[in-house]
Amino acid sequence: MSDLQIAAPFLRWLYDSQAGYMEIVAGRPFPSKPDKIELVMSTRRWFYYDPERPDLIDTAARYIALLSESHGNVYTGVRLYLKAAKLQNSRSEEVAKPSRVIFIDDAPASPELPYSLCVRTSEGSRHAYYKCDRRSPKTTCDAPRPRWAAIPRAST
Repeated sequence: MSDLQIAAPFLRWLYDSQAGYMEIVAGRPFPSKPDKIELVMSTRRWFYYDPERPDLIDTAARYIALLSESHGNVYTGVRLYLKAAKLQNSRSEEVAKPSRVIFIDDAPASPELPYSLCVRTSEGSRHAYYKCDRRSPKTTCDAPRPRWAAIPRAST
């Protein structure tokens, strides 16, 4: 499966029915610390995500595939943003939208609570995601969000 074929379904899973601006940026290993990644800010682009507009999702997926081919590492956040983020070319809490997804960098191979999605990023590392049953409130701290993933919910 190509990066292009993977990117669009990943974006749909990540953002679900929400609409807003997503940041896509490439990463490269630090020369002095090859196990650490620095973002290549010259590749940062903002794309509008709208679940009703597959053409917009495909455009973002093509950019992800392009960056993957040229840089190897590509990042997008679990949150969408208001238009101000694109206009300011900056992420901040004031322009972030709530998200149902919790991201874990360098996630353990065997978590106590199974991940909703796990992506192996290298031989010994992975990115993991939990998808919660509700969006978190805006907060500068993600600490309460794992609790939401871990609390069993009654079926309705």
